[in-house]
Amino acid sequence: MKRYSTIKKGLSAALIVFFLSIPAQAEDFSVTLADSVIVQGGIVRCDITAEPPPDTVTGSFRGRSLPFLRSSSGGFYTLLGIDMETKPGAYWLKLRVYRSGNTGEEARRKLSVIKANFPVEKLTLEPAKVFPDSTALRRIKREDELRDRKWSIWAPTAFWSGPFVPPVTGEMRRFGDRRIINGVQRNPHTGVDIVAPEGAPVLCPSAGKVILTGDFFFTGKSIYIDHGLGLIGMFFHLSRIDVAEGEQVSRGQVIGAVGSTGRASGPHLHWGMRWRGSRVNPVSLLKLELD
Repeated sequence: MKRYSTIKKGLSAALIVFFLSIPAQAEDFSVTLADSVIVQGGIVRCDITAEPPPDTVTGSFRGRSLPFLRSSSGGFYTLLGIDMETKPGAYWLKLRVYRSGNTGEEARRKLSVIKANFPVEKLTLEPAKVFPDSTALRRIKREDELRDRKWSIWAPTAFWSGPFVPPVTGEMRRFGDRRIINGVQRNPHTGVDIVAPEGAPVLCPSAGKVILTGDFFFTGKSIYIDHGLGLIGMFFHLSRIDVAEGEQVSRGQVIGAVGSTGRASGPHLHWGMRWRGSRVNPVSLLKLELD
């Protein structure tokens, strides 16, 4: 009989994730998740432990490879992210544990996703911000292409150490909102908006490297930070940028100030996060224990 560690039980109206044990080659390692209940857009820690400790671990989830880091306990861990628009259904977490002298021991887990019911938000903004003219559309295209190039190259190591901290103090809201702006349905809101006064300092939530800064059509004065291994943080609508592209930044460092630049209806910070391409709720990171 194959052995897996006990998964904590929980309940969520938005999304329930069930992990089912299935036959596998490995009999002497265990897979443990920080929480078995994941809200759409959530990100959780997955630990692999074994005796003797493995040399390395590889794996994939939803067709994307996962990086595994050596944990303080001697095992390995990775992060599992559920994109905010993941289609309901079953998905596989696939793992292979390697030790000296073997070709790897395999295990798989089936994950079932139930769609969350994100709220609908209606906004009214000046028409020029909602319906860009041809000149603005060309600018937006250039900015999108630049951003896509920058965030598609991931640092090969993790910069983070310890828990993430909030970038600014204030109410966090609106992740996943389906937005109707001036009567037209737009893309869902992919970050959290943190309401804060104009000029309030914005802190770096964890160590990383600044990969892009600029003043963009939709997001205004913006900063993109690579926290490593495909974890990309975004900070939008700033009134001031205090860091430069290529700069290494540390947790708690002031990187800018709250503003209302770009397409914004008032002062606030938009804080977004992507984990290897999946749009996740950055608030989830505040709850994780990271080595």
